[in-house]
Amino acid sequence: MPSRPNILIMIPHDLGDFLGCMGHADVSSPHLDRMARRGVCFTNCFTTSPECTPSRGGLMTGRYPHQNGLMGLSNFGWSLQVPHLAAVLRDLGYETHLFGFQHETHHPPETLGYQEWHSRENFHAASVCAALREFLETPRDEESPPWFAYAG
Repeated sequence: MPSRPNILIMIPHDLGDFLGCMGHADVSSPHLDRMARRGVCFTNCFTTSPECTPSRGGLMTGRYPHQNGLMGLSNFGWSLQVPHLAAVLRDLGYETHLFGFQHETHHPPETLGYQEWHSRENFHAASVCAALREFLETPRDEESPPWFAYAG
């Protein structure tokens, strides 16, 4: 594994664990199942909060809601008070990409540290997945910096 691997985090909105790779044999999700086999699939995770914004804030900062400032939903004015993972990785030389939407701020995602915002006009799964697939299939040379991509 490279010393600085590429990082892809996907958070399907309101999906839960309803995927084949998560043990649901009655669900057909072959592409995501293949990604889970080839990458890292977290199967024993816990969230810092039952709400969307605070739990995503915990994932992206490593801090509890009362420590990162996201004690409620971002669309109700709660704001992140500590660096987001995208900003930390950007400062470490990663390219940072957002596909679709995020729920960590009501401000433009660039304030979180994202350098590129793909599929900003259409948050439907087909559009976000098409943009992500195009990004993943674009050849990169050995000199290219590692990337962090978040797909919501």
